Amino acid sequence: MMETSILSLSVMPKSKLNCSSTLVNARILFVDPSTRAVGLTLNPHLVHNNAPPSLVKIGDIFDDSKVVRVDRGSGLLLEIPSAPIPTPAYVNVSDLSDKEIKKWEKSFKEGSLVRVRVSGFRLLEGLATGVLKIAKLHYSGMKSSSLKWVKDFPIGNVIEGTVHEVKDSGVVISFQKYNDVFGFVTHHQCGGSTMDIGSTIKAAILDLAKMDRLVDLSLKAEFVNRNTEDTNSRTPKKMRKRPAHKDLEVNQTVNAVVEIVLSILDAKYALGYASLYDYNTQAFQPKQFVNGQRVTASVMALPDSSTADRLLLLLKSNSEATETSSAKRAKKKSSYDVGSSVQAEAKIKPLELKLKFGSGLHGRIHITEASDGNISEKPFSNYKIGQTLTAKIVSKSKAENSSNLRWELSIRPSVLAGGLLANGASMTDDSEILTSHICEGAIVGGRISKILPGVSGLIVQIDPRLSGKVHFTELTDSWISNPLSGYHEGQFVKCKVLDIGRSGTGAVHVDLSLRSSLVELNGGSGSNRYEKIEDLNPDMVIEGYVKNITPKGCFIMLSRKLDAKILISNLSDDFVSNPEEEFPIGKLVTGRVLSLEPLSKRIEVSLRKTSGSKEPKADGEFSSLHVGDIISGRVKRIESYGLFITIDQSKSVGLCHVSELPEDNTDNLETKYKVHERVKAKVLKIDEERRRISLGMKESYFDTNTDIGSPADHGSDLSNESDSESDDGTPSEFQKSLILSGNGNHPVLAEVESRASVLPLDVPLDETEDSPMDDDAGAQNLEVPDNVTKTSENKVRRTKKKEMEEREREIRAAEERLLQKDVPRNADDYEKLIRSSPNSSFIWLKYMAFLLSLNEVDKARSTAERALRTINIREESEKLNVWIAYFNLENEFGNPPEDAVVKVFQRALQVCDPKKIHFALLGMYERTNQDKLADELLEKMIRKFKHSCKVWLRRIQRVLKQNEDMVQSIVKRALICLPKHKHIKFITQTAISEFKSGVPDRGRSLFEGMLREYPKRTDLWSVYLDQEIRLDDEAVIRSLFERAICLELPLKKMKFLFKKYLEFEKSKGDEERIEYVKAEALKYMEKTRS
Repeated sequence: MMETSILSLSVMPKSKLNCSSTLVNARILFVDPSTRAVGLTLNPHLVHNNAPPSLVKIGDIFDDSKVVRVDRGSGLLLEIPSAPIPTPAYVNVSDLSDKEIKKWEKSFKEGSLVRVRVSGFRLLEGLATGVLKIAKLHYSGMKSSSLKWVKDFPIGNVIEGTVHEVKDSGVVISFQKYNDVFGFVTHHQCGGSTMDIGSTIKAAILDLAKMDRLVDLSLKAEFVNRNTEDTNSRTPKKMRKRPAHKDLEVNQTVNAVVEIVLSILDAKYALGYASLYDYNTQAFQPKQFVNGQRVTASVMALPDSSTADRLLLLLKSNSEATETSSAKRAKKKSSYDVGSSVQAEAKIKPLELKLKFGSGLHGRIHITEASDGNISEKPFSNYKIGQTLTAKIVSKSKAENSSNLRWELSIRPSVLAGGLLANGASMTDDSEILTSHICEGAIVGGRISKILPGVSGLIVQIDPRLSGKVHFTELTDSWISNPLSGYHEGQFVKCKVLDIGRSGTGAVHVDLSLRSSLVELNGGSGSNRYEKIEDLNPDMVIEGYVKNITPKGCFIMLSRKLDAKILISNLSDDFVSNPEEEFPIGKLVTGRVLSLEPLSKRIEVSLRKTSGSKEPKADGEFSSLHVGDIISGRVKRIESYGLFITIDQSKSVGLCHVSELPEDNTDNLETKYKVHERVKAKVLKIDEERRRISLGMKESYFDTNTDIGSPADHGSDLSNESDSESDDGTPSEFQKSLILSGNGNHPVLAEVESRASVLPLDVPLDETEDSPMDDDAGAQNLEVPDNVTKTSENKVRRTKKKEMEEREREIRAAEERLLQKDVPRNADDYEKLIRSSPNSSFIWLKYMAFLLSLNEVDKARSTAERALRTINIREESEKLNVWIAYFNLENEFGNPPEDAVVKVFQRALQVCDPKKIHFALLGMYERTNQDKLADELLEKMIRKFKHSCKVWLRRIQRVLKQNEDMVQSIVKRALICLPKHKHIKFITQTAISEFKSGVPDRGRSLFEGMLREYPKRTDLWSVYLDQEIRLDDEAVIRSLFERAICLELPLKKMKFLFKKYLEFEKSKGDEERIEYVKAEALKYMEKTRS
């Protein structure tokens, strides 16, 4: 074979031999010197060196080539089905497969069919050579120039050609530019037109067979005419390429028609390609399709270089098992719209029907959309699972937290008839809601979806997408104690629409009523509901429900629009000890209108059965009381500092301080007294300006009256009578004798009159023991023995008198401070405040300052230590305040101050945020002008917190304050250490500091550098402009504004810049400049729109 092949390429001389007297021409094939043999051939194409025309071409691919012979170790001999006779071909063993095949003889058997590509010829043997490798089957051996024709045949475009041949299977089209490329139009793609040989046609390109150099064409009008407006007159043989499938997206479900390829109806007959089987179904018989058949497919890939500019589809039969969430999201492109009627498969739920319709779409029919008129308890009882029914789409919107569509359907006869859709479908950006059947005054049906707590009413579902609220006063016609008792969740009810409103966010609010007088035609007349304040009059009797309770009274609901206030004094004729218990929320009450304020819509009501007129004014109450009067009353409130007592027959309340209580009752007042307990007290002081009454309940106050009115201390049995007389306010017999005897010069009477002008707290209550009444009058009238009064007893009394006077002064001062909320005056006051607020650093610092004012430095230190131990560990800011005060204390009184501050600082670092503590100490150094220590500490902070922008800015500010020329070096160091996302903040603040310190040129350079890197940051422009405006150089400011408004920024940002420019011109410029800015803004708007 090798020798023959070589000899066939050589020029052989001719020889003339006589054989059987016949002269023939032959070509020498070989010469064997050893045997003196010569090999000859008489094949005409070898003798004349002219090979016969081949029936196959290099590069042709044949699918049904038959294996004729298997040569072990060599290759395969094939028979290529060429016309008119088969062509033999040989495939070398190295060209059988891309992969190594062991025992390939078993894989290829005689008679089997294989796919082969012609790679060359063996002219000597008259054989073609071929390859079976997949890679070489398509591309190997082919020149790049052989596929250049593909670029002139883009899929989907229209091409012009000439009818070359008409066959039974279709029409062959030739092209003038490419003689070896042909087009083919099947009869189905002819579009009903007839063609003659030689006629010129325009056809749409459906597909390309690159190896066969064949183009599938279509003459159908929907393909040829869909893009005629883009025809390029300079290239009449083809159309410009159509924009690539803008209306499609990956995983979208589309409807298509089989046309050799798939034609997508939803995308203007765009052409797509789908495989008949995938990896999992390749072993099964592929499904057969016919031209014109409609199928459903999913978009798997849009045209690009990776898909050879083809739109790839996946048939629904292959994709149903692997549908993804993204495929479900693509269903939003569905052609279904509000008002469309669909055939759906039903699945029954308690309150709704779940439906499946269209191409995998899911919706529901709410129970309120099942029937018209009266609502039955089981509207879905006539339907079965899987039943197909006709429904109409009434709403579609995006589901919450998802991009899927939520479909609401209806099977109400009125909706299916189309009567509501003509008037009612309202379209919005986010949803399409059918609401025409709901209007004010309409009677609607619904289901109670939720009963709200308290007096909030209930929620009624009246529409699949709409709910209404029933106010607590709209549940029943009559005023009953528990109007919610007749309702439960899930109950079907009839409601009347009272009002329809819309909030600022677009949400619809519907107010409903369940009152039978409004819902039923013959419901009769119910109790009035006052909707306006003008419907009420003073002294009118009204009813309402308690809405809420406050310490000052309560509020009641009169209707859904009106509330009324009841003061605690008007809740009852009797004392109300616990309003929350006696007037719980929701209680039905009946009262009388006291006052109306139409402008503010305030209504005041009283529940008292007595007259609604107000009590006498407080001035009259104060005028009826006098110092020294004995009053009775009830305990209103108990506090740690005393009792508040309501005086009988008035609204006045007095305070009995804890120091004025009986000595055995001063501890734990809550156990000694109870609210509403009746007590007796004496009026000690009346302050009409501040409207305060001081009371006393000591036993000695009442014993004094007894001493004056009866000889109870000397064994008389008239003490009880004198007490009763004193309670009734009538003078005793002894008092009458003092008043009637003489001309007013009685010594006891004169003493009493002299004491009447003295304030009660200025004279001790037992001063009468030292009065002349004990010596003279007492001896005369009561016959007291002479030895009662002694000198020693007088001294004891005088000493006791002084002690009581001192105590009264202290008590009076304490009361005044308590009433005036005065500041603490001594250490005990501060200790009390600390016990009440142990976590308050303000009190601790005030206490330390108080001790320092007394020069008690050690006590102030111990107080600081106490504060750090006492304040809760979670109160970081409070502890930090104490540490700062501790720094100041040691800096002022430490020995030496520097070492003392450092010790406290080291302790603080262990328990507090290190950065905050460093800044606190730095602030203390700066306040006290310790510049050296401040610089040293700041350098330590830069090394320790080098990633902190705040620390570097503090360093910049200190350098600028000291007028040192180190800013540039510090900025370079900071930019190296700081994270990149902090650079803008640092440079901006540094530039602002430069402007404020009087070095605007360096600030401008920093801003300009940032704007070169971030030209679209409007915040940087704004800060830059603010600093320039502060310097008030109008020329510089206007030039900077002109640069800003020339930027290409989004409309919102440009609006901000123009607005800032206009505000500047209004404050600094004239009318001409203002009009100029407005004109520039209009120019920008016109440029943006164009």
